[in-house]
Amino acid sequence: MEVRTMTRTIRAGAFAVLLALAPLAAQRPASPLISGDRRLIVLNLRSSETGPASSNASLEETVFTASNSVAAYYREVSGGLTTFTGIVSGPHVVSAKECNTSRWASEADAAATAAGVKLSAYQHRIYVMPQESINLCAGWGAISQLNGSRVWVLGYPEMTLSARIYSHELGHNIGLSHAASPFWDYGDTSDTMGGKENPVMHPHFNAPHKVQLGWLSDTQIQTVSAGGTYTLDALVPVSTGIKTYRVPVPGSTDFYYVSYRTAVGVFDSLLPARYVDRTSIHRFSGSGMPMLLANLADGEWYWESGVLFTQVSHTADSARVTIALAAPQPPPPPPAPDTIAPSQVRQGIPEILGSEVRITWRTGADDVGVAGYELYRNGVLLATTASTNHTDTSARTGVTYTYRVRVFDAAGNFSDLSNPRSILR
Repeated sequence: MEVRTMTRTIRAGAFAVLLALAPLAAQRPASPLISGDRRLIVLNLRSSETGPASSNASLEETVFTASNSVAAYYREVSGGLTTFTGIVSGPHVVSAKECNTSRWASEADAAATAAGVKLSAYQHRIYVMPQESINLCAGWGAISQLNGSRVWVLGYPEMTLSARIYSHELGHNIGLSHAASPFWDYGDTSDTMGGKENPVMHPHFNAPHKVQLGWLSDTQIQTVSAGGTYTLDALVPVSTGIKTYRVPVPGSTDFYYVSYRTAVGVFDSLLPARYVDRTSIHRFSGSGMPMLLANLADGEWYWESGVLFTQVSHTADSARVTIALAAPQPPPPPPAPDTIAPSQVRQGIPEILGSEVRITWRTGADDVGVAGYELYRNGVLLATTASTNHTDTSARTGVTYTYRVRVFDAAGNFSDLSNPRSILR
């Protein structure tokens, strides 16, 4: 019996968090190994002959026929190299008494075979579970075989009708691991193999994943051996230009992958702004998860291991990127100018102390730090101090004085004046 690594998707509210249970096998070479038409059957399941089930028509639309379906996704993302076609079969009856994916698959396969379906005609099988499965399986919403052929999706309506969920799980079937960032295994949300920020995001795979699947030709991948300024075609849409530069990581077998993203096409049109018109820097070892390190706007740079990347400029469909090798780490950019004013301070009630008036106020607050205070008497600056109190030694008997305080910071930002406080000397 063939054993395959499983991956699973954890349901978290209306969103999905995607969890890998084992690392990916070695990276495939950049040749179109994942190409051609891949036959897919969606087995719609329920727990009894009269039990509820997903709609065959809705599943057909989600997976095969809608403009944003799974089939449309793979057709656009692969540039037409890989397609998924097939059927929805069912509803078929399976037992729903325990969380047992192997048993569910065996029962579903048997029911489909009995109904005249030739399962051997399909490379991939998706089992859409009945709603009762939700209460049986804790901690996940979908599970799939890595480098395998099968996907199970529990009966959450928002998952069974999510083209992104099926695209993600089929991505595991064809060999992809998750799209990560240094802080989260699903942190590259510009890739459907990463996490998702909203229910409708369904973006293209990133450059390392497209290379891994063989969807970029040798002429679209260039390995950098000398520093210089390079022009990148946008990763999407399809074009004949260079889609990614690979830069060897010094002292490692890893590569940096440099690519440029724009918000175009059906599936990249909803990319979050932090990815759009920016150069993405990934690091990939050839196994496991590609790691998104930076997204660079014009003038921004990223440095690691002596390699410096800078996005110089961009257009709607390309970017110019400088890659410097054996480069020293640049000094950090100067801090952004402080334009935020301190908050208004609260002033106490003035006190007469003999022949003097004592004024107090609370400590001010500022995003960077308080530099001092200005004290006004009857609208005229009386004193500047770093303290939170002042003694007015020039007040005259029989005169009413009104005091107000304002806070300032080192950048010259001033708070509003405090509410006035008056006293008769």
